Amino acid sequence: MIRKGRLIICVAVLFVLQATLAHRFSQRFLRVDLLYVVVVYLALEADFKGALWSAFLVGLLRDLGSCGRLGASALLFVPATWGTLWLRSYLVRESIWTDLVLVFAYVLLCELAYGLGTAALIPAAQAADLLPRALGQAIFTTAISPLLFAGFIKGRVVDKSLEALDAAA
Repeated sequence: MIRKGRLIICVAVLFVLQATLAHRFSQRFLRVDLLYVVVVYLALEADFKGALWSAFLVGLLRDLGSCGRLGASALLFVPATWGTLWLRSYLVRESIWTDLVLVFAYVLLCELAYGLGTAALIPAAQAADLLPRALGQAIFTTAISPLLFAGFIKGRVVDKSLEALDAAA
């Protein structure tokens, strides 16, 4: 079960950091997107319905902050989150490598889909930069994800008590 107040605070803080500081740590193709990490964490830890709604709302917030097409990220996050929710029952979650691979794949696939959509809509978009840009963002976001995952766990964004797990089942 998602603790809504804590999630809202975490997303608000990460949104402000993304909008104000993340660009300072970015180089040409190496960019970080903190909101991806929130969505992947919820896809791995939260209940099905809460993770999908959170992915949709965080996607809308990401679009508002990036001045991109409103709803584009939300439409990418929802199916990617659904796929992660389906996949998590087959994963060994005790390994940090599992989390890293999932964050990398999630960001890479969403960025490639976003780039392909942009290239299809805007003829002047450079398709040659599509893969390096997606790889750079996936690598940089994956590198910072363990720190953010630890913060989400410490902040108890998702209630993992036995009572909450029994109520969700």
